[in-house]
Amino acid sequence: MWGALALLIAAGGDAPQISVDVEWTAPESCPPRARFEAELRARSSRLRIVSPPDASEAHVAVKVIEKNKKFSAVSKLRTTMSGVTTREFKSAQCETLVQAAALATSMLLDPEGTKLGAVAPAPPPIEEVVDAGAPIVEPIDAGVEPVVIDAGAPVEPLVDAGVIAEAPPAQVDAGVATTSDVHLEIGAAGGFTSAISGSVDPLVQLDVALVISRVRIEVAPSLVIGRRVNNAFGVAQYFGVGARLAASLTLPFTSWVRADVGVTVSGLAVPVSAPEAEVPGSGAGLLIAPGALGRIVFTFGKFHVALEGSGGVNTRAEAYVITNSGAVFSAPRFFGTGVVAAGFAL
Repeated sequence: MWGALALLIAAGGDAPQISVDVEWTAPESCPPRARFEAELRARSSRLRIVSPPDASEAHVAVKVIEKNKKFSAVSKLRTTMSGVTTREFKSAQCETLVQAAALATSMLLDPEGTKLGAVAPAPPPIEEVVDAGAPIVEPIDAGVEPVVIDAGAPVEPLVDAGVIAEAPPAQVDAGVATTSDVHLEIGAAGGFTSAISGSVDPLVQLDVALVISRVRIEVAPSLVIGRRVNNAFGVAQYFGVGARLAASLTLPFTSWVRADVGVTVSGLAVPVSAPEAEVPGSGAGLLIAPGALGRIVFTFGKFHVALEGSGGVNTRAEAYVITNSGAVFSAPRFFGTGVVAAGFAL
């Protein structure tokens, strides 16, 4: 989505300026907002810092928190074209967070023009304020030699460029929003499966998942609604109840789209009844099936919607029969399942 902004910049002529206003919240032990703005100017010559009420094309809000002598920062960049993008940073030094947040912001706004190496931010310009209504004070000769300031002398930078640590590029991912390392997801899903009869049966399930970094571990209780089988010898009906355990790896594409791929093991008890016929061996047949799954997940804040497909192999291919009639349905070796799931992160 940031590619559109980059293309717009490229099409606009010779390095058009991008106006940015900054909102900065940090403890006293951190550098001030002026340092963050200086880092932005040093990273890209296209970024122009403005202050309200001047109109801006982008607004970046950075909040730094210090806890147990460690610093964490959350950066939220809002533009009219791409909405809000959130980044999170952690470091033992607040100085490093300032550099990483500035680098991430610059890469999102000006991916082609951003300087990735170490930079030496220039001090913010000093504006001379003249009060036209103030009384003119006559100079008093106290016998002190005047101090002569050479306007042509070079100005020493406020920041020692030798102590600036280069922000590790791995901390910035211009296409993927950073999420919490550990969180819990709950949701529900509905779809169809051929796990029992080999044909399509409705399926509903609950999803409870623990996400650790990019690993997702899920437990999903499920119910297969089943169906009735009717022939000249009588009626048999079945349903399935059980659960599956799945482990998958998350592959992010953008800040709101990801893919999950993994493996599953499911267990399904299949009670069978035949009120008008005899079913030899009737009872609850237990089907254990390993398999694999794939999901496409669309994330909207803490909420998500997923399209999932999976396949499995029943370890036993059961056949359910009516006396004198033969098999009326069976549990196949290979089966497939497709569901639509919705849920949210706690």
